Parts: sequence; C-alpha cells; structure tokens
Amino acid sequence: MPFIGDFAWFYLSARDMILTGNIPLVGITSSHTWVHQGPLWTYLLAITLYISNFNPLSGAYLTGTIGAVTVYLIYKVGTQMFSKFVGLASAIFFATSPLVVLHSRMPYHTSLIPTASILFIFFLYKWIKGDVRFFPLAIFVLGILYNLELFTMVFWIMLLLVFAYGVIKKKMWIREAIKLKTVLLSVFLFLFTMLPMIIYDIRESSGFFQTTAFFRLIKIYLFSGSQTFNFETMRGVFHSLFTYNQRLVFLGSGIVALLLTVVSFFYLIVRHSSLARMTKSLLLLWVAIPLCAIIVSQTPSEAYVPVLFPPVILSISLLLNYIYKLYSFVPIIAIAFIAITNSYLPLAKNYLNGFSFSKRLTIAKEIIEKSEGKEYNLIGKGEASEHKSFTMNYEYLTWWLGHPPSKKPVQFKFVIEEK
Repeated sequence: MPFIGDFAWFYLSARDMILTGNIPLVGITSSHTWVHQGPLWTYLLAITLYISNFNPLSGAYLTGTIGAVTVYLIYKVGTQMFSKFVGLASAIFFATSPLVVLHSRMPYHTSLIPTASILFIFFLYKWIKGDVRFFPLAIFVLGILYNLELFTMVFWIMLLLVFAYGVIKKKMWIREAIKLKTVLLSVFLFLFTMLPMIIYDIRESSGFFQTTAFFRLIKIYLFSGSQTFNFETMRGVFHSLFTYNQRLVFLGSGIVALLLTVVSFFYLIVRHSSLARMTKSLLLLWVAIPLCAIIVSQTPSEAYVPVLFPPVILSISLLLNYIYKLYSFVPIIAIAFIAITNSYLPLAKNYLNGFSFSKRLTIAKEIIEKSEGKEYNLIGKGEASEHKSFTMNYEYLTWWLGHPPSKKPVQFKFVIEEK
C-alpha cells in the first residue's frame, strides 16, 4: 500500500482521538487551506486502529474490504438499472482496473468515494422509480460524500437538476419527497452527517466557512475572475484526464481506452430505444457534471477522479451490452482481454507498488536504530517537502515502533528525501 504523509495525517488524528478522547471535528485541509475535509474518515480509521492496536496496515484492510464490497455493489446497481450483462461486465472491469485497485489499497478518505457515489445514484434511481423511502437516504449519502471530499458537492447539482425536472414534469415522486415527514427526515439525516463540522464552525466563529464551502467554491470558480483559460493549462488538464482514463479502463493503450470511453459516451447520448430515458440521463449527469467541474476548476486531481470510476465503467459496459446483442462473442472476448491485460501489466511493471509502505517501514526502523535512544527531529527535503505533512508518515511509523521524533527542536536530526 502507499503511505504518504497526507495519509498519516489522518492516522495521527485518529491516534490522538483514541489516546486523548478529544474528537476531531474536521479532517485534513483541502487545496483551499481555509476549508477542511470532513472528519468521517478519521472516525472510521480510529475504529480499525483501536482494534488492531494501531497497526498502520489496518487502514488498507478497511479500504480494501470496502473496495471488494463495491465490486458487488456495482454489479447489483448495473443489473438493476440496466441488465445482468452490464452488472457482470462492470464488476469485472471494476475489480481489475489498475486505478481502482490502487485506490482500494490507499488508506485515505478518497478511497470511499466510489462506494458512496454508487449508493447515492442507486438511492436517487429508486426514488425516481417511485419509492420515496430512498430520498432521505440519498440526502444522507450526500452528507457522507461531503465529509469524504468537498469536490463531491457536484452531486448537489445533479440532485437539483433531477428535482427541477420532476417539478416541471409534475412527477409523483416529487410530491412524495416534499411531504413534511420526508423533508424532516432528510434534513435530520443530513445534519447528522454534518454535525461535527457545524460544531466546528460555531466554535471557531468562522462565518460557517466549513459548512458553506460549496457556495464559496462555486463563487471562486465561476465569478471571481481568477480562473484564466489558456492552451497550456487546458492541455495539461486533458493530458491528466487521458492518463487517468488509461489507468482506469485499459492500461495497455491510452488510445484504446480513450476510444472506448468516448464511444460509450456517444452511445449514451444518441441511443434511446434500449435505455429508459431517466436512467440514461442519470448516468450522463454522473459523467458530465464532475467532468465539467474538473475542467472548469482546471484541477484534474487524483482526489477528484474517483467520482468518475463507476460511471465510466458502467458506460463502457452499456456499450458492450449493445454489441453483445448483435455479436455475442465480440464483447466477451473484449472483456476477457481487458481484464487479463489490466491484471497482468501492473504486476509485470510493478505498477502498484512505487515507494511502498514496506520501504517506509524499513526507513523508520533504520531511524530508530541509528538514533540509539536519543531525541531526534525529522526534516523533509526535496519534492513536496514544503508541506507540513511530508514527514508525518515516518512520525507515525516511528511512534508505532516505540521511539517517535521529538516535538521540540533538538540537535540530532534525520533528513528524509524520497526519490
């Protein structure tokens, strides 16, 4: 598993929560340092650390287990919303996608985004199909998503568009959703997920910066005039998206992966007869809104792209489902080839390891051995060392091993540079 400093930020927060009893109200700072991510991942991580006696691997066991459950979820959602073939194909692609597998090994808040995204879309779908009980659950998951990553506020845009459509068309599922009992339950569930951040805003007298970050970020990206579009910037954005798509869809060829993705989106737009209009529209919105948000913000962050994992895979599975009806053997061969390639290449190229946890653990042991029981400081050097979290992974590992760095400046220092 990877174990960078940002991951360890949550480990240290969860550790302190267990040892001191002080419950954190927010998570790590976002790219906009005046606002934090939510604390939900800290709470979940604290449970696993407590059970495992603070073993750092426990976080990856948690996200790995959730990742395995998500394979089943995308199968069930693909089957119920579309067909059994779509469900099976999506599950195979999701289970073997190098980017999905890599994220499932990351003990980090963004690893839970695909799971929560699938649940939100499924609950939205069930509500639109006429079961109003799922509307409060969809709102509840929106609160969870906001806790996991502020970027997931894009799902509010989707909800508003669906709601507006229902109002204009005078749908029965809208009338059921606006009944007082349903509204009160929805508000309660959402506020329950947001309670720590609301308390944080009240305590800090911050003008509710944390809980209203959605509106403030929209203002920054659309109305501040600070966003400038130029060729070089946009080329960088699309290059990053191209790379992510290759790692998600087909590691063997970025061009093949791009063609599969683009053609599947085109099929979604032009094909009407085989798909219920609202179901197709949900999937289109699931792709289009986050993608547009990434392009407008010019921030193709790997923390944002997990929102797109399920809809891209479902879209490609839908395309193959259409081909399956015409030439059954062609999509079966394609699915098998993609799955085998995506499983083999990461192992052959050591794609998933990089600077792994085991290497960092070896360094942490060496630090303790060379410190010979003396107090020491950890100093970061090189790329990304300007961030406060750069050495937090070594801070947590040396603490876990029994001899953490000193909080005060001392003469004995270890300089860490990862390259």
